[in-house]
Amino acid sequence: MAWNPEIGNCDCIKPMVMNPTTNKCECPGGGVWNDTTRRCDCINGRIWDARLNKCVCPGGKLWNDSLNVCVCPEGELWSDNLNKCIPIINADVEAYFPANVEKKEIRVNSSNYSLQLPLLPWVFFQEGTEDIPSRYIHFDSLGLVSSFNEKSTVKPGNSMSSYYQILNIVGNRLKMNPSAVITLVGYETFGGEQGYKSLTKARIERIKEYLIKVWNVTNQIDSRIDRLPEDVQKLKDPEQMALYRRIEIVPNEYSLNITKPVEYVDTSKVFDPPGIQFYLNSSKKVEVTDWNLKVSQGMTTIFDTSGNTRHPASVGLNFTTLKAPLNHDIKQLDYNFYVKYVDGRDSKSKTKSIPFVWMTDRDKLEQNINDTMTSEYRILLPISKTLEITPSLQQHLNNIKFDRERSFVSITVYSNWSSEEGINRQQTLENARIIARFLNSTKSLRQDKDYLNYDGTPPPRYEEKELPEDKYFQNRAEIIVKTRLK
Repeated sequence: MAWNPEIGNCDCIKPMVMNPTTNKCECPGGGVWNDTTRRCDCINGRIWDARLNKCVCPGGKLWNDSLNVCVCPEGELWSDNLNKCIPIINADVEAYFPANVEKKEIRVNSSNYSLQLPLLPWVFFQEGTEDIPSRYIHFDSLGLVSSFNEKSTVKPGNSMSSYYQILNIVGNRLKMNPSAVITLVGYETFGGEQGYKSLTKARIERIKEYLIKVWNVTNQIDSRIDRLPEDVQKLKDPEQMALYRRIEIVPNEYSLNITKPVEYVDTSKVFDPPGIQFYLNSSKKVEVTDWNLKVSQGMTTIFDTSGNTRHPASVGLNFTTLKAPLNHDIKQLDYNFYVKYVDGRDSKSKTKSIPFVWMTDRDKLEQNINDTMTSEYRILLPISKTLEITPSLQQHLNNIKFDRERSFVSITVYSNWSSEEGINRQQTLENARIIARFLNSTKSLRQDKDYLNYDGTPPPRYEEKELPEDKYFQNRAEIIVKTRLK
C-alpha cells in the first residue's frame, strides 16, 4: 500500500483494489502484481481490459472456476486465426426407424411376377382405305428397329399395350426365326366396299411391304383371300362387317411361336420398413447457405435432397421413390450430410451405414420362409362362339405352370358384347370351363368351387370410340396362378 494524499490515507497501488474479505490489496480479475513493472499481470489465459480495469477472458471465453482457466461457451471453440470463440459447425445425421421396427435394417421381400399377354394377330382397317391405321405403331428408323424389345411394350394394367406393336413384334420374331413362315389372310370385300376386289389385296400388300422394308423378312410371307362366313354375309351387320375388315397373321404349324403371347417378368418388392427418417443437425448459431443429404448403395446414389436455406429438422425417405434401383448384392446403404455456412466454412458428417437385406424367392426357400409366386395368363375368347382348342391355344395353355398341391388357380372371365350380352356371358363362362377342363386333363387342375369368376367390367379402350379390337380384348379369360414356395 502507499499514501494517497487525495484521501489522506493509505490506499492500494493502482490498479490493485482492496479485497474486503482478506483485507489485502489484490489485482482485479485474478491478476498478479509485478513489482518490477509495477502493474498487474494477467494469468491463466486472461488479458488486461483497460476499459474495465481488470483481467478478463479474451474473445468471448468464460472463466471456469473449477478448471481455473478461460474456456469457450458450450457449442463453440477457439479460433487462433480469428482470435475468438466461434460456433462449432460439425454437421451430423442419424437414421431413425419407425417405433414398431425391432431390427434396425432395411429388408426387401421380393417375389417374381410373370404375365403373358395375348397377341391378337389381326390388323383392322377403316372402311374404304388400304392404309394401316396410325394406332398400329410404325417404325421409320433403323435405330428403333435395332433397339426394339417386345417386353418393353407390356404395360401390366393394359391388356392391349402390346397389341398395337403387333407388326413390330411379328417382324422381330420372323427376323429372329428365318425358317418361320406366316400367311397374311384377308376376306372378300363386302358392304360399302363391295366391288373393290383389289382393296383386300392392297391391304395385304401394305402389311407385307412394311414387314419386308422395316424388318427385312423377304421370303417368309405368303398370302391368300378367303370368302366371308355365310352367316356374316346374310346378316350384313355393321359390327360384324367391321370385325372382318381385317388382315390376319397366321403362322404355319411349325411357326406357332410367331404369334405366341408376350411374356413379361417383373419382381414385386415389399420394403420393411417402407421408409425411414433422417434427423439433421448443424450449428444453429451460423446461417446455413447450402445443405445436402445423400444416401448411396456402393457407387450409386439412390436418394439425394438439398436446399439453400436452413435445413429441416428431419427428412423422410420412401423406398418406392428411389433415384436408382437397389442392388441385392450390396448389403448396406451409406448416408452422409453436408452443410455450408454464410461465413464460408462447411462441414460434412461422418458416413454412416444401414444394414440391407434382400430376400429372393430362392432365399426364402433356403430359409424355409413361406411366400407366394404369382403368374398371370390372359387368353382372348371368341365372341358368342364355342372356344376351340387350336394348336396355337394349346401351346399357350401348355405353358401355364402350376403345382396341384401348392398352387391356387383362379379363372376370371370378362365379356362386353352389347348386342348379345346375355348369350355371350353364358358362352364366355362355358369357354372358361373348356379351358379348366383342358388344364384338368393335362395338368390335374384342382377345380375348387370358387375357381371361376365372372366380371362384366370391360377394360380401358385405346380411344373414346369403340374399335373392333376392343371387343376381343374385352372378351377374355385371366388365369391367375398363386403358388406357395413351400
